[in-house]
Amino acid sequence: MKSPDDTRRVVASLQPQSNQNDRQSCRKEGTALLGPAKNLLIRGAKDEDWKSIRQIQQGDSFVYYTGHSTRPSDQQVRERWMTRLAEPLVHTLVAESAGEVVGYVRLKQGKGKGSHTGEISTVAVHPDFQRKGIGRQLVEEILTVAAGFGLKRIRLTVHEDNDAAIRLYRRMGFEIEGREREAVKRDGKFIDLLIMGRLESQKA
Repeated sequence: MKSPDDTRRVVASLQPQSNQNDRQSCRKEGTALLGPAKNLLIRGAKDEDWKSIRQIQQGDSFVYYTGHSTRPSDQQVRERWMTRLAEPLVHTLVAESAGEVVGYVRLKQGKGKGSHTGEISTVAVHPDFQRKGIGRQLVEEILTVAAGFGLKRIRLTVHEDNDAAIRLYRRMGFEIEGREREAVKRDGKFIDLLIMGRLESQKA
């Protein structure tokens, strides 16, 4: 995780709240962070970000490494984006460069006996901004959000052939815990999903 010298917190409002209305309010304000990458701002997601998210989701790598079989339509992107932002236990951060959203990450908190856990369901970066460390910064900051909510375990799944993502998650302290065999059918072939997990007590 980054030290205070690496990241300057401008607004830190994604913290545990007492009720659902408060959680939705903090989601609206979000967390604004000035990352080490030049001119990169990491903040809480907003409704109007969906147009930039649409551009990210049109990329070949997004379709290839997610559950989408085709590029989503504008209506699908907008409706899903609004739905996710309205969910009280879902936290989304975006990376903004020169006023344009170029990446995002999403964390979903568990419930009941799993309330100490969370799942990173999406990490996506615009093709023009990949391999610039943005994915790592997004994961670092969503892990900071998770720690703020007292989450002790974070999990995610990744395609077995997504080597770049697997390397990133390993560097962030995630370990391969299992495998969902032939969980995805892509280009006529069955692909395994790797289950990766990270405990707060074993963080990188």
